[in-house]
Amino acid sequence: MAQPNSIDDVVNQQERQNLPVNASPNNSNNHNENLEAKLNNHEDKDDGGWNFKQIAKDVLKFSPFFAFNFLASGGLGFLAGAKTFWQASSSLASPLGYAAANWIGNKKKKKKTTWYETRKELGTGNFIGTAAYWLYQFPEYLVKASNLNTNTWYGQILKTMAFNPLMFVPFLAVYMPLVYIRDKIGTKKALKKPWKIPGYLKEAYHEDMKKNYWPTLRKSSWMLFPSHYLTIGRNLVSDPAYRVGIGAVHDVVFRLVAGGEAENGKEKVRKPSLLSRVKNFSKSLPEKISNFYRLPEKNADNNVAYST
Repeated sequence: MAQPNSIDDVVNQQERQNLPVNASPNNSNNHNENLEAKLNNHEDKDDGGWNFKQIAKDVLKFSPFFAFNFLASGGLGFLAGAKTFWQASSSLASPLGYAAANWIGNKKKKKKTTWYETRKELGTGNFIGTAAYWLYQFPEYLVKASNLNTNTWYGQILKTMAFNPLMFVPFLAVYMPLVYIRDKIGTKKALKKPWKIPGYLKEAYHEDMKKNYWPTLRKSSWMLFPSHYLTIGRNLVSDPAYRVGIGAVHDVVFRLVAGGEAENGKEKVRKPSLLSRVKNFSKSLPEKISNFYRLPEKNADNNVAYST
């Protein structure tokens, strides 16, 4: 074998050795072009699931759950002719609110929203809408059971509080760990090994609820209370499905609040209160006055201007 005369000869010889037996330089170039085309095709297909085939597959897969929730939240009344379609739309309104909240949250983060994320939010909102359909009726049952006079302002306030914050406390206690398991563990994985669910719930408590439960409850309760007072306390909207429809907007606010608390879940450094700052100032005031009236030669160590 001839000895190489330069580094170029070494490189060319190595490239020829790496080619297949029946390959030629032209075949190598074609192979590289084919590989690049495959990579480009893969990037084109990486659309976050926003394609007809994937969406149609998921619609067929999850249709039984949507049908069940529709029937359980007024759908039976609609089929019997006792309710209009809009009065049976609770399980359809909430998913739209959850999907919108996810899209807005991603928009704020400058993140692309995938179909797989949207699919999860639609599924969660579907079950939440059904639960909300019945939860929104709880204040009415409470009023009837207690003979509460809702013609007075305090009666209206009590009726509102029967939903917010009274119903918020258990709802959030269930909602937060379930969403944590959905996003961090995976619903399918959790259901395949149900004996591990208590451990997942414990993890959700320590990683999320312990830091974010009360801030989320407090903030969302105050933000939504005026709307709940008008729709529930004043009874301006009496049909539970219409309340859920308005609640779809609440879902956007609630999800953004809950998501913001989760992202800012790290321990925050508390600023000193005004009272503590006043106390600290009063303690240091005599020393400051003493330093102010101290002679320049005695204050040389504390004042560079006088020390020169």
